[in-house]
Parts: sequence; structure tokens; C-alpha cells
Amino acid sequence: MQLRLRVSPIYKFSALQWFFWSSWATFGAFNVYHLGERGLSNSLVGMLLSIMTFSGILGQYFWGYLCDRLQTVKKVFIFCIACLALIIVFFPLYLGSPVLLAIALGLIGWFWSAQPSIIDSWTVESSPQLARNYGFTRSFGSVGFAVVASVFGRFIGLYGWNVMFYSFAALALVTIAVASTIEDSNLRTADNKRAKVDPRRLLKMPDYVLLIVAATVIFIGHQSTMIFLPAILRSVGGSPVDQGTAMSVSAVSEMPVFLLSVWYLKRFQPRGLLLFAAAFYVLRIFLLFQARSPQMVIYAGALQSLSFGVFLPTMVYYVKQIAPAGLKTTAQTIATGSYFGIGGVLGSILGGRTIDAFGVQFMLAGALLLSLTGFALFLVNFLRAPQVIEESLSRG
Repeated sequence: MQLRLRVSPIYKFSALQWFFWSSWATFGAFNVYHLGERGLSNSLVGMLLSIMTFSGILGQYFWGYLCDRLQTVKKVFIFCIACLALIIVFFPLYLGSPVLLAIALGLIGWFWSAQPSIIDSWTVESSPQLARNYGFTRSFGSVGFAVVASVFGRFIGLYGWNVMFYSFAALALVTIAVASTIEDSNLRTADNKRAKVDPRRLLKMPDYVLLIVAATVIFIGHQSTMIFLPAILRSVGGSPVDQGTAMSVSAVSEMPVFLLSVWYLKRFQPRGLLLFAAAFYVLRIFLLFQARSPQMVIYAGALQSLSFGVFLPTMVYYVKQIAPAGLKTTAQTIATGSYFGIGGVLGSILGGRTIDAFGVQFMLAGALLLSLTGFALFLVNFLRAPQVIEESLSRG
């Protein structure tokens, strides 16, 4: 008699989030610091990262559309992670040439940027139970990222920068193994088969467009502080260990808020929650502007809990609600591609150039102004009459 151990899909997606974000912690959390240590200027690093992010924007739209077009998330995800492992494991070979670095980072952006929102869509579209427990599964990604980021700076100190690339490839293979055990999402529904896969339908939804614009503006400032966190830390006497600690604190702080998302999404309207998160983005950047020590930078990172920790589950939930049939994954990837992608490109270019020309404090002042503008747009979204929003959704 053969016994088969049945594992709940909730725990499978939790494991998938854990290993996916653990793998990215080995490379994404330290690559900017790594490039700076290789002697690249802030402007060049910003330009390289903008290439990575710009290609990621295109990748967001392409991979999300492909998932809806082929009505499969699982196959697209596994293919992209396998490509990433092959590219990053050979990263040391690209370091001697800015051109090769630009190509490699462009390919990394193309394959990686869509994957977080693809996992999100995979989770919330698999079943109503998984949709309600999205925050729970995503919290494991935060913990995985935090655990690896907190110790990986020491690994780099012991074994050198190349350990980043081999560790990413190893964890990517584990991610693929976990993903292969999970059933594909329910994209092959009757409604999705009848629906026309035309992303232009999303542009006819004013609430969706305003949501993306507000998030993108606030994320330009936020992404510049995240991308150039090493420069911020160096300006107050920080080290790679402080970088790992700051990233770890930010990731750990998200976990309880993600876990509570089942509770607060039932009790508060998404527009109000997004406004709440925007207010804490403003406060977080203000504290970075005032920071005069690595410890103050780390403490400011703890506000990741009430800014990004509230923003992400609310955004995923809200986009799922308002996206029309046949465009569920596309709507998620376009949204993420806009605030993470476009916000990241502009944050990389403007942040790097501003730091080189005027210094870290001037960059933080600009980020604070952008966060205030984003808050104002979320306030407009919050104050719009509910019936106007409902009418715009019905037209979409």
C-alpha cells in the first residue's frame, strides 16, 4: 500500500515564495553594493540598473500577456527562473565589460521582473481560499528574504562576491522543484476563454489608471532610496553588514502585516488602505532624510511594515477585483511593471545622477517630494465618489 503525503496548496505557495525570494536575496540585495565595490560610478550603476529595469518593464507586459494568452502561469514561471539561473551563474564573466554587463542585466530584468506578480496572480487565481490567504503565503517570501539577507553579507565577507551567483543558481533550482509540484492557476475558465485578451481595455478604466499613476509616482522616490541604499549607508558610515541588516529588518517587518492582511482587507476599503500605506512611505523617506547613522537608516527600514507591507496585499487584491476576465495576470503585471518598473527606471537614473551631482541628501529631498505627490494622488483616488468608481469598473 503506497502512502502519499498531501500538502495543502497554501503551504506549497508559502514554500515557493520562500525559495523564490531567498534566491533573489543572494543577488538582488547585494548586486548594487557589489558593482560599487568593483569601482563603477553611481551614474554608471544607475544607468545599468535602468537598463535592467526598463527591460523588466517590457518583460512584465510580455510575460503577463503570454500567461493570459497561453492560459498557463506555471510553465512561463519555470521557464523564466531556469533562464535566470543560467544567466546569473556566469555573471563573473561579464564584469570586465560594461557592454556585457548591460546585456546581462537587461536579460535579468527581462526574465525576473514579471515573476513576483506572476506568483501573485498564480496564487490569487488558483482558488478563493488561496486568494484570501495571499498575505500569509507572501509573508514566507519576506522571511526567506530576511533570513538570507541577514547572513549573506557575512558569507560574501568570507567567500568573496562570486558566492552570490552560485547561491542564486542553487536556490533557483530549488524554486523550480517546488513550482513543479503546484497545479497551474485556473486561467482556463469559461469566462477567460470567451474574453478578448486585449490589454487596451485596461486603459479605459479610470480607476485602474489613476491607481497605477499614483503608485508609480510614489515608487520613483521609494525605489531611488532602495536602489541607492548602499550610497545612503556609506554616507552615514555604513558597511555591507549594515546593508544586509537593513534589508533583513525591512523584510522581517513585512511579515506580521502580510499575515494580518486577511483581517484588514475584510474590514477596510482598499482605497483607504492604499492612502494609509502612502502616508507611511512619506514618513519612511522623511526619516531617511533625517538619518545620521547606519542605525537610523535601519530603523527607518522597519516602516516597510506599514508602507509596502500594507500596499502590496491591498494592491494585488484590488487589481484582482477590478481587472476584467481574461486580463487578470496582465493587469497584475502591468501594475507591477509600472510602479516597480517605470518607478525603478526613473529612480535609478534620477537617483544616480542626483547623488553624483548634488549628494545623497539632495536625492532624499527629491524622493520626499515625490512621495508627497504620490500621497496626494492616492488622496484623490480615496476621495472619488464610490459610484463613479463602480461605473468605471463596469465599463472596463
